[in-house]
Parts: sequence; C-alpha cells; structure tokens
Amino acid sequence: MSMTELMTSDIDTWDFTTESREIGDSQYVGFDRLTGESVVIDGVTLLRTQYELTAFDAEGTEMWKSEGAEYVSREWRMFIGGLSSYITSDDQFDSDDTPVEFINPGEPGYLSVNPKFGCGVEMSLNDLPHSQTILTNY
Repeated sequence: MSMTELMTSDIDTWDFTTESREIGDSQYVGFDRLTGESVVIDGVTLLRTQYELTAFDAEGTEMWKSEGAEYVSREWRMFIGGLSSYITSDDQFDSDDTPVEFINPGEPGYLSVNPKFGCGVEMSLNDLPHSQTILTNY
C-alpha cells in the first residue's frame, strides 16, 4: 500500500501476500481511493477515502472482506479510521472509528491511560514529529 500513490493518483490498488505461522499464508487484494471530499475534525483537515479489501487463504479461498470510508491526513501521511463493514462466511459487523478529537502534546488528556470517550483509544506514536497526536474515537 502506498500513501504516495494515493496522494498523487487519488487511488492506490494493491495485491500482496503475507506469511504467518499462526494463520498461514494470506493474500490481500484491494484499493484505497480519495473521494475528493474533506472534513475538518477538531481543527484537523482529513481527506475522505473509500476502500475495499478481500483476504484469501493460501488456496485462494476468500476468508473475509471489508469495505468502508476512512480518512487520510495529508500532513501526517497516515490513515485514520472511519466507517467499516467486515464480512466473513459466518458473520457481518460494522464499526465506526471516526475520531471526534485530537489531543496534542501539552493539552489536557495527552497520553492519559483513561479513554476520554469511554471506548478504544487509538494511539499513533511513530518517528514523525507531529504524529505524537493521540486519536480518540467516538
């Protein structure tokens, strides 16, 4: 998956295989596409995306698929959760991981061990200087 390709072409298609002792070899096929829309959440401009992903086992049998609409920060060069549907042969469920607030260094609640909104907190702490922002969901 290539953030550069997505930002320059508005779409990134991918097809790759992973090897795992736990679940075996898996192939992932799909795309991320910019929709041309943006949204501002807590002062941060995010680009809307659409995605589709299908996972296959080593024999080529579909294991699960997912589709939805997420966000990308051009400035931070990262994906941020949104609305997703997951479909397996046994079940289907939806999730909404759309952020409602970004807590930056020096702001109350930054690096708190207690989720501000009572559900899963997603942290992004990598080597990029502005990526020390905590994304709070719900």
